[in-house]
Amino acid sequence: MEQKHYKIKAKPSASQTGARVCSLNISMNNPNQTGDKLKAMIKWVNTNFDHCIVNVSDSLQRHNLANQGCSKKEAYQKSLAMGKKWLADNDNVLQELSISHEVCRWDKWLGLTKVKDLQSKLYDLYQTKEPFKACVDLDAKRWVSRQLEDNDNAHDLQNGVAFLIEEFAVHSYMAQREWQKGNGKMVQAYPAQQLQAEQFLRERYGRMGLEKSFFVRQKVETRIASNLK
Repeated sequence: MEQKHYKIKAKPSASQTGARVCSLNISMNNPNQTGDKLKAMIKWVNTNFDHCIVNVSDSLQRHNLANQGCSKKEAYQKSLAMGKKWLADNDNVLQELSISHEVCRWDKWLGLTKVKDLQSKLYDLYQTKEPFKACVDLDAKRWVSRQLEDNDNAHDLQNGVAFLIEEFAVHSYMAQREWQKGNGKMVQAYPAQQLQAEQFLRERYGRMGLEKSFFVRQKVETRIASNLK
């Protein structure tokens, strides 16, 4: 009988960043972030960092749900339910975090004045700096195309832009917060490629806070072991 095991191959490696703090950015729609695959991520975090923020982006998903025809109120309530379910389904895995950690749901960040200010600045940047706008628009079209066949609908693209600006604002705030605590640059970890607009903010613009963090892609590798008796 064959048994699957999972291992994280990070790019860049945690040791290359020298970071002590990691934000494990959780998407409700990513199958790599649940069960045994999540367990592999937790093992990677335990091995490489002193502190972990499990950043559950549940209410961020209201923008996805709005594209599926939900009203604002319905989208918000459904997104919270998604977060509650994810936490319940993966509670036993999160219990394996052996380092200092905190589990944060997305609403923790949304009401903060500093996050709202960052959103406003990012919208201004989107409207005034063409290279950033081009990156955001491209990422937004890809975001919509993963959900809908028609990715040229202006309303859907607007929701995509809102999703991205909100995500960038929160990630920027988190990086600033850890830097101000004296923890140095933090790692933002996620099992997919970095978005072009986020890379622009982190590497080319460098004024919002993301420049105080590293993006690490967690590639989930599958290894099959034979348990023949």
